[in-house]
Amino acid sequence: MILMLLAHYYYDTKMRANEFINEASVGMMQRRRLQQRQQRYANAQRTGLWFKGYRCTKDCSGHKAGYNWAKQKGVTATNQCKLGNSNSFWEGCRACGEGK
Repeated sequence: MILMLLAHYYYDTKMRANEFINEASVGMMQRRRLQQRQQRYANAQRTGLWFKGYRCTKDCSGHKAGYNWAKQKGVTATNQCKLGNSNSFWEGCRACGEGK
């Protein structure tokens, strides 16, 4: 009986530790994404570049590419733009869907 209780305690402790590690790694990823967004925004403020109402961080090439892609695909609404790896591409697509 004692052996079973110890085994259960060990298993339960290990599971809680794994859950804590998973939660911590998710928290780290969220913090990293927030820091990346803050850095992009800071870069945009420094450059002062805009594309159809959206701030650009460098030369607006991502926004232009997203806008041109949306024009070619006939995007007419923002919900037709899916967020992928590039926020600027997505924002360019959204600008097209907003009719800007």
